[in-house]
Amino acid sequence: MTWTHQADDAAPDPAEPTAAEHDARALAAFDAAFEVEARDEAWSAATEADIAATLAAATGAPALDEVECRSTLCRVELRGEMADLPETGPFRETGWWIDDGGGAATLLLVREDAELPFAG
Repeated sequence: MTWTHQADDAAPDPAEPTAAEHDARALAAFDAAFEVEARDEAWSAATEADIAATLAAATGAPALDEVECRSTLCRVELRGEMADLPETGPFRETGWWIDDGGGAATLLLVREDAELPFAG
């Protein structure tokens, strides 16, 4: 499915999910895959440390609330300005983020050689 921005004057297609519905479905699919995925201790620990270090070193980057990685997936809880998210280190990998609109976001990352468990 391809996601496009509708013009403000266009009537929404009732068959198409809203952005909030799309985000909720994506997060549910990610959570389901994440919960059953085994932890690759070496990769997970190194990636969690890399995420924390990258955010700590980046000026204006969002604050890290929590990070947890498994064998191919990472879930990162952030607070702050998402526009200042670094585009280096672990953040150059495929990912998806869901902004709650209140200054917090969930960042979903996938290992470079894997795929997200949903179609973005």
